[in-house]
Amino acid sequence: MPLRSIGKSRALNVGIRIARSDVLAFTDDDCVAGPHWIENALACERRDAIVFGRVAAYEHDESIEHVPTLDIDEFEETAGRRWRSVGVIGIGANMVAPAPLIKELGGFDVDLGPGGDLKAGEDFEITLRALAHGAYILRDPRLVVIHSGGRPMKDRVASAHIAEAFVGIGASLGKHARERDIRAVTAFVDELARALMLSGRAIVRRQRPTHLRRSWSLIRGFLRGARRGLSLAPDDWSIRKSSPTPPGDLRP
Repeated sequence: MPLRSIGKSRALNVGIRIARSDVLAFTDDDCVAGPHWIENALACERRDAIVFGRVAAYEHDESIEHVPTLDIDEFEETAGRRWRSVGVIGIGANMVAPAPLIKELGGFDVDLGPGGDLKAGEDFEITLRALAHGAYILRDPRLVVIHSGGRPMKDRVASAHIAEAFVGIGASLGKHARERDIRAVTAFVDELARALMLSGRAIVRRQRPTHLRRSWSLIRGFLRGARRGLSLAPDDWSIRKSSPTPPGDLRP
């Protein structure tokens, strides 16, 4: 259905509203689902968890094109509010979640994500709210999509896209800091310290300190997010409380 407003997060929130299933499976228009993706998405659903899968790159020349990916080698489980940054724990291009949980969280932040004012970070931010809510974040390598959304290395297009991603991460943490979550501040300091450490290591080795741009992106994002606060969908969804259930068996 066509929307008058723009932005990935707004579109996702509309889709969440009209979805009839209790399980929501998310991917992007530049991804191809791997074998048994739907069956695996349904099998790994847990009513207390958001599940992220592996995002692999399509065949390409890495010297010409950068394709964002997420490598997951083994099953991982994260729970509880974090004093340190969780980093890029998942990508929304391969995400499964129970509809009641996403609705209870309030949907995606409409400032974040492609088409939003802050352009990225909608998947990172919703994990922060999920952990604070008491939900789990799972990473399962058996859930796979192939990503073809490459950015050219020429004219620093790819590096600008990566910088946008870190603006989104910084903004997500800044939004939560505005909500008086001290953990968001410490996680931001941890993420920034990591970027500065990598930049310092590159300088010592006489390499290009590419992470300096990442550091500046984090700072810019944090300040912008802290000014705005959370921008969630109206709380007009029917909320269904549910108890945890164990994950199902996924197909190889």
